[in-house]
Amino acid sequence: MKLTENGLDASNLIVKRRYRPHDGDGCLLCGRESAEPYTFYCVQKTGEKVKMVSQYEKQITRSYELQETVTHKLCADCVRTSGMSNVMFGLIVAVISIAVWYVSYLIHLTLLILPIIGLIVALYAIVTGIRRYTRKIPTRDDGDDTLRDILRAAYPGCAKYMTRAEWEKQNQS
Repeated sequence: MKLTENGLDASNLIVKRRYRPHDGDGCLLCGRESAEPYTFYCVQKTGEKVKMVSQYEKQITRSYELQETVTHKLCADCVRTSGMSNVMFGLIVAVISIAVWYVSYLIHLTLLILPIIGLIVALYAIVTGIRRYTRKIPTRDDGDDTLRDILRAAYPGCAKYMTRAEWEKQNQS
């Protein structure tokens, strides 16, 4: 995997579109000074507790240990670009799902569940991408997700990468 000089995944669509080498303390991607700090956490699983709720259902509680906190700044335009990549992903999945349905229709296969699941995933990606793109000020979760996606390759060896919301939810239970 190819990384840029500051650890960004060079194959990521957001990095390809927005990254410009720069000096300074602004946005990690484009260097703009009007950027907000976002955070994600590198964690390792320390334990897993299984509790039987009923005869057929079990509840699994996992505990994680924080290894590293990663904080960088991103501007609103870079976070919005992440939303557009979700829309593009959704459109590609929708086209593939329709093509699978059409081919299965031509060869008289009743394989309808895969295209339906694909269209649901595509619709979800498109809706979340449009919502992320149209916000004037991105939410903390949008920025955390974007930062995690573009820097995940720079922090290998971690079992999981959690946003702030995921980490706070984990620590509440």
